[in-house]
Amino acid sequence: MSDPEGRPPPVPPPTVVRIACVALLLIGFGSVLISLPSLAKPQSARCTLARARIDDANTDRKPWNNVETGGRKVKDIPCADAVGLVTRIRLDEKGTRTASVPSEEAVRTQAGLTVVLGLGQGISAALLARTLRRPARNAAIAFAVFGVALPVLGVISLAAAVFVVYALLLSPAARQLWPRRS
Repeated sequence: MSDPEGRPPPVPPPTVVRIACVALLLIGFGSVLISLPSLAKPQSARCTLARARIDDANTDRKPWNNVETGGRKVKDIPCADAVGLVTRIRLDEKGTRTASVPSEEAVRTQAGLTVVLGLGQGISAALLARTLRRPARNAAIAFAVFGVALPVLGVISLAAAVFVVYALLLSPAARQLWPRRS
């Protein structure tokens, strides 16, 4: 049956394409949700990172990189002090290199790029699931590949990107939906 304009009824996408769209949608919007706090309050993200680095240095089994906190728990150290203490974490036992914390502008820039990337992933996945058109597929593949550069969810982001590229470019369903142009 067709609609009054003569278009055939919509065909649901193949399962592998549907799963790829859902995965990219979840990874994209998940990245946005994780990055928004860093974009809104980069000083807080910077403070959290500094405290985490101090805690990691003090709890590992390397006594040469420990940082003296004056008897305070790491979570009780004020932000400005925590950022300053990070520079006392030695990276090598015999070297002079020390750890650092990115500036607020660097945190804001990375979070902003991640939000844009996540929105691109989510929107391109939604468009692809809705239209199954080649430009939407190409955008979804491109955003999945760009997601490898900023894998907010770590290995999960990388695995999702590999699966999306396979499902939308190499799978038999993709070859049938979008045959190569001559």
